[in-house]
Amino acid sequence: MLAGAKARGCRQFTRLEMLVLAAIAYQQPVTRAELSRLAGQRTTLDILNPQQKLLNARIGLIIAQRERVVLSYAVVAAI
Repeated sequence: MLAGAKARGCRQFTRLEMLVLAAIAYQQPVTRAELSRLAGQRTTLDILNPQQKLLNARIGLIIAQRERVVLSYAVVAAI
């Protein structure tokens, strides 16, 4: 059966991919956190989500700083 899959050009699964498939098969439903715990590795989303939150916080800080400067000029202009 595996020889037939190789002959058809099907790719081999990595050990991590096989672990994920086995976890899904035996542990329905399975969460991303459980898969990360089983694999001992963080998923891409586990890394990117906190980075996105940090980036959003930095953008919010810059916008707030800009607003403070703009409003301070508005106060000075009103005097």
